[in-house]
Amino acid sequence: MIKIKSKKIEGIIGEIIDQYTYADTSERPWIIGFSGGKDSTVLKHIIEGMGYNIPCVFSNTGLEMPEIVKFARAQKNVVE
Repeated sequence: MIKIKSKKIEGIIGEIIDQYTYADTSERPWIIGFSGGKDSTVLKHIIEGMGYNIPCVFSNTGLEMPEIVKFARAQKNVVE
């Protein structure tokens, strides 16, 4: 489990729980848009640390830097 170190992260975790609960009750699939950048990487890390196994989708538009594409492809549970 993730140790909460800030009010901001605490709020993000609360929002994740709310959204996941809504998706679960509405029987709608939940996916994460994953760009390979810092924000989506942290979000993926938090969600996985909470014990959720939610697929991530990486869209390679051809404009991403090669390092980002390589990083995104190396992540678990990410489809392109």
